[in-house]
This record gives sequence, C-alpha cells and structure tokens, in this order.
Amino acid sequence: MENRLSKLRKSLDHSVFKQLTFSEQLREGIFKNLDRDQESDYEIDLSILHLLVEKKTGYQLLQDLYSRDL
Repeated sequence: MENRLSKLRKSLDHSVFKQLTFSEQLREGIFKNLDRDQESDYEIDLSILHLLVEKKTGYQLLQDLYSRDL
C-alpha cells in the first residue's frame, strides 16, 4: 500500500504539482485563510459558551447554533 502511495506522490510531483507555483502572495493568502478558520473556531466556542448560560439539551444547542449561522 505504501509503495502505491509513494508512486502516486511521485507521479503527482511530475504532473500536477510541476505546473503549480506558490508565489509569496498566494502563500500569504493561504495563511490568512487558515488564520480566519481559527478565528471562526474561536467564535463558535464563544457562541456555545454564551448559549450555555442556561441549561440546554444538545438538540436545543444545535438549533441555536444553526439560527446564528454557525
């Protein structure tokens, strides 16, 4: 199995990844998106804590999160 995966990796390096170049601007954009994802995780955690001021079931909590579009 590992042999097949290494062959796949080598073939991708020679075909798909060979055409792909990462400019500094593209790299910065990727890192910004990763940071944004981490911030959204923080927002979700904060929203859950705000919703848990009152005792709720998991179903009620999910409904409240969906209503907040999280």
